[in-house]
Amino acid sequence: MRKTPPSPDRRADPRPPATASSPRLAAAILGLVFLALGASGAAAYWFWPPDTPARISYAAEPPRVWSGTDARTVAGFARAEHVEPPPILRGEPRGFDAPRLAVSDPAPDAPRPVPAEEAAQAAEQQAQSVAVIRDRPRARPPQRPLRTVAPDAPPSDRLTADAALDRSPRPAPRPAASAAIVPEAQPIPARLAAAPAVGDTCEAAALPSRPAGAPGGRAALARLADLSGSRRDAAVARAVLSGNFPDFQRRLVPVTLSGRTSAGARARITICVLPDYLALGHDRDFVRVPMGLPAASRIAERFGMLLPTARMVDAIHAQAPLRLAPQPMTPGPQMESTDYLLRHNATLEAQRNRAGAAAGTLIAGHKKDLVLTNRLATRPGRVAIYGWHHRDGRPIQPLSTVHGAGYADYSHGVRLIGGTAFVDGRATDLRALLADPRYAGILSDEGPLGSSVLLAALQ
Repeated sequence: MRKTPPSPDRRADPRPPATASSPRLAAAILGLVFLALGASGAAAYWFWPPDTPARISYAAEPPRVWSGTDARTVAGFARAEHVEPPPILRGEPRGFDAPRLAVSDPAPDAPRPVPAEEAAQAAEQQAQSVAVIRDRPRARPPQRPLRTVAPDAPPSDRLTADAALDRSPRPAPRPAASAAIVPEAQPIPARLAAAPAVGDTCEAAALPSRPAGAPGGRAALARLADLSGSRRDAAVARAVLSGNFPDFQRRLVPVTLSGRTSAGARARITICVLPDYLALGHDRDFVRVPMGLPAASRIAERFGMLLPTARMVDAIHAQAPLRLAPQPMTPGPQMESTDYLLRHNATLEAQRNRAGAAAGTLIAGHKKDLVLTNRLATRPGRVAIYGWHHRDGRPIQPLSTVHGAGYADYSHGVRLIGGTAFVDGRATDLRALLADPRYAGILSDEGPLGSSVLLAALQ
């Protein structure tokens, strides 16, 4: 029997069943989903625009100053709240897209040689500027008043009062700013802190009496307001030589230095010093007057006295009952003016009055001293200054001869030393001791001072 061939419609389909078209169907469905999401996102963006990013704000803000050695002021800098501000000097900021910032200093000029005297003077003014910042008084936070309770109050009242007190720890009270105390960590050398020996008494100096009707210190300086330099020095010297200075400066104070002679024997030398720097006026109204070396040396010679050495200045500071903290003022040309020295003198008097020290108390630390040094023999026409000690005994001003002999500013002072000293209780001429190799090492760090030093001081 012959088989009938299947019709074309019934012929077997070589393709897979309907399930073979599923990938195309899935791709079509996925495309429709993405198309729907895109349409919804476009609609959301159109009707609800995105907010400004919270991470970076370029809103206008006041200039900022980044702290540091090379601080710069940057205006309108982008603020990134969780990104640390970048160093300005390194270039562009990090952590966000911001314009590059370039901060650089102009190329320095070729260095020029600086004279040694100019460099030393600049270093001295810089030291005074640093001292101004360091010694500036700092405001203290207000303290709560303590509640007082009568001694016979019942225990319940005492407990209530104690509970009301602030129990938080408080810093130890600081000493008064006017009285300087040498820390225990830096003891005073024994050769500088020696006490005067019995019999080493300083009698009243044979100085001229104060003339009747002489003006007080402020009135005397008011007459010299328009003078400066050698003209003011000449007027001050005339007033001092006439006797117009406080009576308490006619009573010298003993200061003793101890050490060994050139032969190795122990010795004590007591010098007699002015209790304060030379001033014009009377005991209730006086002004300490700086002056150049020629005027100071002329007064010392007429009174039979001397200027101190640097070691004498150290000993005076170490043994002074009242050591005032230095009070530097802003350096500049005005340092030599009469107004500056008057203002500085008022500051020193306020310190002394707060400390409760009477006029005539040995005071130190508040000025630089004009001193004798062997450098004057090789540098005629100069003045030597030293001192202005910190509270720990360190001098602000090291021994210096940078200024001319006639220079004087508000920070200088003239403290005269009596011409008679006592070596182990024996009265001796101080000039002879300074020139004697056996004893000069006790009074000076430079050894013997020859007569040429005194001659150079008078030129």
